[in-house]
Amino acid sequence: MPVEAYRTIESTPTVVDPEVVAPPAAAPAAVDSTAIPADSALLIVEVPADAKVFVNGAATKATGDVRRYLSRGLVAGKEYEFVVRMAVDRDGEATDETRVVSLTAGEGSRVSFAAAAQSQPVVKKAPTTTVTLHVPADAKVWLAGNATGSTGATRQFETTMLAAGQAWKGYEIRVATKIDGREQIVSKVIDLAAGDTVELSLDPTAGLASLADATASVR
Repeated sequence: MPVEAYRTIESTPTVVDPEVVAPPAAAPAAVDSTAIPADSALLIVEVPADAKVFVNGAATKATGDVRRYLSRGLVAGKEYEFVVRMAVDRDGEATDETRVVSLTAGEGSRVSFAAAAQSQPVVKKAPTTTVTLHVPADAKVWLAGNATGSTGATRQFETTMLAAGQAWKGYEIRVATKIDGREQIVSKVIDLAAGDTVELSLDPTAGLASLADATASVR
């Protein structure tokens, strides 16, 4: 497990030229003060693996669910304050927490954000369900009994109201247009599942052309 090492140049430790040193053979269950250099302080930070960690305002580079940070160049007997901030963003739900630790040279501390982050519910975004219709440009369109206000020969409708795994059964798509002052209607009923991408062509006048041709041939 890599250790990020920082040289302290002020009374409040700051991050300067981070270095990655060789990982120990195994991560200790607790902070072992005998493994900490006399002029250093060690922070072991437990976080979700996808979290970002900031030490005294500076972003760190370590990854994983257990991260080790070594601050070097501390003066013996002097107390230093470390502000550790954890930030994680999952599907737009952000968790941001801070812990403050005071250490002297040769000391170490374990800081855990794991329990706090796990207690935050992860809200999954509903999938986008899309219906694309090819209709007469002047047609009126109803979806599940609701009139729509869009226009044009190609119309696209999207919703995130369906959660993953849900479906609308018997979903009616109705298209109406006027021919010679008379309203012609065509409808189609489908089952619409979350995340579906449906493309349909609905033209109330399509059958009229065939009927006109048939009438002409009879005459």
